[in-house]
Amino acid sequence: MEVLVGMDSRIQDMVSLLCIGSDDVRMVGIWGMAGIGKTTIAKAVYQKIRTQFEGCCFLSNVREKSQKNDPAVIQMELLSQIFWEGNLNTRIFNGGINAIKITLHSMRVLIVLDDVDCPQQLEVLAGNHNWFGPGSRIIITTRDKHLLDEKVEIYDVKELNNDEARMLFCQHAFKYKPPTGDFVQLCDRALNYTKGIPLALKILGCFLYNRSKKEWESELKKLRRIPNKKIQDFLRISFDGLEDNEKDIFLDIACFFKGQDKDYVTKLLKSCDFFPKNGIRNLIDKALVTISDNKLCMHDLIQEMGWEIVRQESKDPGKRSRLWVNDDVIHMLTTNTGTEAVEGMVLNLSALKELHFSVNVFTKMNSLRVLKFCYAQIPESWDYAREWRYHDWYRNEYPKCKLHPDGDFKFLSTNLRSLCWDGFPLKSLPSDFHPEKLVELRMCFSQLKQLWAGNKSFEKLKFINLSHSQHLIKTPDFCGAPKLNRIILEGCTSLVKVHPSIGALKKLIFLNLEGCKNLKSFSSSIHMESLQILNLAGCSKLKKFPEVLGAMDNLSELSLKGTAIKGLPLSIEYLNGLALLNLEECKRLESLPSCIFKLKSLKTLTISNCSRLKKLPEIQENMGSLKELFLDDTGLRELPSSIEHLNGLVLLKLKNCKRLASLPESICKLTSLQTLTLSGCSELKKLPDDMGSLQCLVKLEANGTGIQEVPTSCTLLTNLQELSLAGCKGGESKSRNLALSLRPSPTEGLRLSFLTALHSLKKLNLSDCNLLEGALPSDLSSFSWLEHLDLSRNSFITVPGLSRLLRLERLKLEDCKSLRSLPELPSSIDELLANDCTSLETISISNISSGYRRNFKFCNCFRLVENEQSDNVEATLLGIRLAASIPKFVAQSDWSQYSLATSYGAVVPGSSIPEWFTHQSLGCSVTVELTPDMYNTRLVGLALCAVFGPNIGMGKFGGSADFSMNESGGFSLDNTASMHFSKADHIWLGFKALFRYDSRPSVDHLKVSFNANNCADKIVKKCGVCLVYEQNDMEDPYIPLAPCGWEEEKNDVLERDHLVGIILPISRLPLLELYTNAPDIKGTANASTWIRNH
Repeated sequence: MEVLVGMDSRIQDMVSLLCIGSDDVRMVGIWGMAGIGKTTIAKAVYQKIRTQFEGCCFLSNVREKSQKNDPAVIQMELLSQIFWEGNLNTRIFNGGINAIKITLHSMRVLIVLDDVDCPQQLEVLAGNHNWFGPGSRIIITTRDKHLLDEKVEIYDVKELNNDEARMLFCQHAFKYKPPTGDFVQLCDRALNYTKGIPLALKILGCFLYNRSKKEWESELKKLRRIPNKKIQDFLRISFDGLEDNEKDIFLDIACFFKGQDKDYVTKLLKSCDFFPKNGIRNLIDKALVTISDNKLCMHDLIQEMGWEIVRQESKDPGKRSRLWVNDDVIHMLTTNTGTEAVEGMVLNLSALKELHFSVNVFTKMNSLRVLKFCYAQIPESWDYAREWRYHDWYRNEYPKCKLHPDGDFKFLSTNLRSLCWDGFPLKSLPSDFHPEKLVELRMCFSQLKQLWAGNKSFEKLKFINLSHSQHLIKTPDFCGAPKLNRIILEGCTSLVKVHPSIGALKKLIFLNLEGCKNLKSFSSSIHMESLQILNLAGCSKLKKFPEVLGAMDNLSELSLKGTAIKGLPLSIEYLNGLALLNLEECKRLESLPSCIFKLKSLKTLTISNCSRLKKLPEIQENMGSLKELFLDDTGLRELPSSIEHLNGLVLLKLKNCKRLASLPESICKLTSLQTLTLSGCSELKKLPDDMGSLQCLVKLEANGTGIQEVPTSCTLLTNLQELSLAGCKGGESKSRNLALSLRPSPTEGLRLSFLTALHSLKKLNLSDCNLLEGALPSDLSSFSWLEHLDLSRNSFITVPGLSRLLRLERLKLEDCKSLRSLPELPSSIDELLANDCTSLETISISNISSGYRRNFKFCNCFRLVENEQSDNVEATLLGIRLAASIPKFVAQSDWSQYSLATSYGAVVPGSSIPEWFTHQSLGCSVTVELTPDMYNTRLVGLALCAVFGPNIGMGKFGGSADFSMNESGGFSLDNTASMHFSKADHIWLGFKALFRYDSRPSVDHLKVSFNANNCADKIVKKCGVCLVYEQNDMEDPYIPLAPCGWEEEKNDVLERDHLVGIILPISRLPLLELYTNAPDIKGTANASTWIRNH
């Protein structure tokens, strides 16, 4: 008997939609693509609830029956099933709709109409809710969502998840047995092909049942080119029911536009007279296409069905309507076999090095609508492309392929709508090219010097993209292309001049000239009424912004970053809709017009890195729209007192304004301000007295300023969550000692007694503030919300009261040379960084609770174990306890939520790998040969260890561990050991979780390689691996319960600095349970007993 996989949750969802207990008549439609399991769900629900109704009917294959029979025949079958009377009382049964109304209007019935595909079928079988008695339920399964009106609840059937798909496939391919050996990987390949579609899983599973490994491999390889016929025939039913224009739309999406922006594709297809707005809507309703993030999506099997339909047009690629496979396109080009049947072709140039072909091949292709020779599938968008950017690899890797079109390029189809030819080899378009229907022209990285000469008519052209065409000198006259709405010329480094006609393009929405570093002339004036985004960033020779001749209310973003402008014209005030103005890195900018603060829609103003800007204009009136003002790295000496008019300001950044000596008192009237950044303003000696008025202030950064006193009004900053005063060393006393004190101190210096009133603080940075012993108060309980505390590079001896910071997660004490001891830490601590605390002798960690994401670092803290009598001796055993706790953690954890990414690590001073690491090797890699008894269901992960040598002179580096199985790509553990400057050997100890056994490939060996900034061979001295298993009642030689010779090794630890320090798990993901409350452990027997019991 077949087990219904994944059905419980789906039945529950359906029962919830049916709401069986209510007396209303309810209709529910089960909708989804072919083969998704609609009928199976309907049958399961029907069987579950049928006993709760007076009469029931499951009318299967309505579509097929309607094609063969009169509606009265189907109506009679419906009534016959409900009354169980066969051919009796045929006079009533033959009464059609009236018979259904008469006989069922007072009955509580359950009816399933399976595979409905047109409205007429519903009209004659369940035309209205009032045909049926109270409490009746009608279930409809269909591939066409359009058939279900607003009165019908819709259940959208999704694909099976990975576990469900595997279970269903194994039912048919292995008769409920799990795959073994090489069949595990073959099974994964089959699942990747079927993508969770139940019908495909069943058909393929049955076909592969009881076949050999070679037969499996052959069939799966064949599926790459020839799809399974049974699956295809079933899926094609939906396609065959489409209108002709909908078929064209579907095939275009399947072959060219899957994953593309819906609006972009819609406009392109509209130019082909395909009526795509309604067409795409119908494809969505028929579950052939879906929309995600405004992108056109299609199930792989549906797309494959579309491909196969095109392939069946002809064995000769040149006689097919669409070409998208590189081999087919190349064959057609090189053999000159193109015909007028070809409507579109796409060639992925990134897979080629060189290609020769004759341009005469295009003379026969009169029907060509779409021509794309592209280096990447860049996500095009007609939504004025704010997010449109090339991938970095695309910029860096181009060009890889050289195209060599032979002959005179004299013909391109006049039916072209989309011409995309990256790396176009000619210096201009053919002179006799008359693209009357062209909508899109993209020639990135081309050899063009000019696009076209003289005047040409491009009446329908909407989009030009010539990005990174580095030989392009000038743009053409745009008068012949009045419908242009997007022009992208980014990175055209030789471009000197833009034709002035660009300023008169009334429909232009987006203009990108970023990086045109030789552009000297843009346009003397502009009046582009529709323009929304203008990007001139990086045009480093552009000295003047054009005059604005009239209102340009639609322009919302203007970037002049890195230009050579000295100022802005007064006519900038006509940009009434401007929301974002970027003047960053305008090194010659000396002044701004006062009207800039009259732009009522302006939300973000960036003037950072404008070193010649000495002052801001006065602000004449309230400007509540401005939310963000960036003034970092400017030459400002002061702010205007009229800054109070920016009463909507939320963020103000003045970082590294080294000439800024003071802030006006009026800044305290910015009552909406949430973030104030003053870091690096070295001449700033004080804050305004009325700072406490900034009641909304959440974040205050003043690192490296000359602030010597904080006003007492700051006690009123009750919403302040982040305060950073790093490097503020306070005033200078007679003894030349700087002191920053949290309570009154006899030394002269900055007093911050107000801090204890800031109860909302979550992050506090007082690093490098010359805090001396006694500067910190003993009672820190007022900081009840504090999560991050940085006290690095200070001179205190101890830090009292930390245990009262009950929410503290991250504590930094790096380079505190005088720090000798740490008191009890709060149980909430996740990360403790105490690198280079060279005087540190004792710590207390017994309060640290089990949990996730523990990260303790003590690089170069060699005195931690010099005193054998200290409590810290117990800490030297944490490495072994980590390994011992792994099995218990595994047993208690929900491993379904973890994967290969689950990992833990530790860094401690030391030079030896513990003996319980069963596989050890000199150098930076170790290989483990896996036998079947080692690689079993109880294996959950790997304990890892590596010895890193001194890295002085190499800078800080991030270590990582790379894993490979059977020489194939495996997985990585990044930032395994984020190593600090180390003066001696350090050990990294960690754990790496593996996938659950039921999804692992067959593996006979495992290789682990440790990396360290590409110099692992110099830094990594040796490494080791130990397999970790789930704990059970049986002895297992591979479970690291306790190392051999515990007592001897403990003494050896102290002599050789072996595994000295606190464990440092540094994973981003859950951590193993650490047993820090263990009793004193002495002797091998006691150790083993304690570990087994815990």
